[in-house]
Parts: sequence; C-alpha cells; structure tokens
Amino acid sequence: MRIKLILQLNKEFEDITTSNKAIQDIVPKAELLVSLYEQEKLYGAMEDPYRIAALSFAKVGKVWEAIKWTMKATEAFLIAEGSREKIVEEMKGNGALPDFNEE
Repeated sequence: MRIKLILQLNKEFEDITTSNKAIQDIVPKAELLVSLYEQEKLYGAMEDPYRIAALSFAKVGKVWEAIKWTMKATEAFLIAEGSREKIVEEMKGNGALPDFNEE
C-alpha cells in the first residue's frame, strides 16, 4: 500500500514547479512522501522526496523550511550521485534555496 501511495504522490509532484494548481495541501503531501520513503527504508533514493519537500515549502513561501529540505536533498544527492552542483543550481533556479550572495 505504501509503495502504491509513493507512486501516486510522485506522479502528482511531477509538475510541481510549473503547476498553478491549488497548493493548500502541497506541504502535507510532501511531508507524507518523505515519511513513506523512510518507512519503506528507501534511504538510497531520498534525494527526490527531499527535493520535493524543499520545492513545496518554497512554493508556499516558507523559506527556512525550504532551506532545511534543500540541504537534506543536496546531501542525499551527493551520496547518490557524487556531484552536488546540479541539484544546488536546480534548487536555486526553483527558488527553494535563496542566493545569499545577492545584495
């Protein structure tokens, strides 16, 4: 049942950065997705749910929570893929990670 729900939620989040759908339940769904991955012990694939959580919090304007999940996504991506540059640039581009060098 959890795997089926993971697949369903992942499908819903495919267009998270371009969709203008109602966002009132985006954060709880993202947190549920992270929890489901953890319950299934899918630790080697955590970069996706963490990234989705970061983007979800950014979409509703919760910057610090977005930063928290972005850092988790970056670490998970580094472990899984070996290079952090791609995900860091993606997160900055999607507004989940602010550019602290801007004045």
